[in-house]
Amino acid sequence: MPKRRGSRLEDLVASRYRKAGYDVRKHLITDMGEIDVFSRRNRKRFAIEVKSGKQTLTSTDVWKHIRKSRSLRAKPKFIVGPNVKFTSKARSIAKELGVSIMRLKFSRRKGRK
Repeated sequence: MPKRRGSRLEDLVASRYRKAGYDVRKHLITDMGEIDVFSRRNRKRFAIEVKSGKQTLTSTDVWKHIRKSRSLRAKPKFIVGPNVKFTSKARSIAKELGVSIMRLKFSRRKGRK
């Protein structure tokens, strides 16, 4: 059975942080819920929520991730695919509270549909 795109994207994000020298844990379970990718190097900690596919994230999604991140004393970060949208309120909350949003662009490989 092929991996879901989200899982492949999580693998890619984890790999990039490992190559940058971070200690990385995937699918870290906390009292507040799951963190897709948790990375740590020295005093820097990132709780990364990885989203792909066609979906819209709301302010509730942003707040939930902020609470999970704070429980780990980590900076919250979203890494999302090209079809993931944020409501204007979600984007506003993220900006106000310093939540990083990184959008990835996928290019089709030759021979793939």
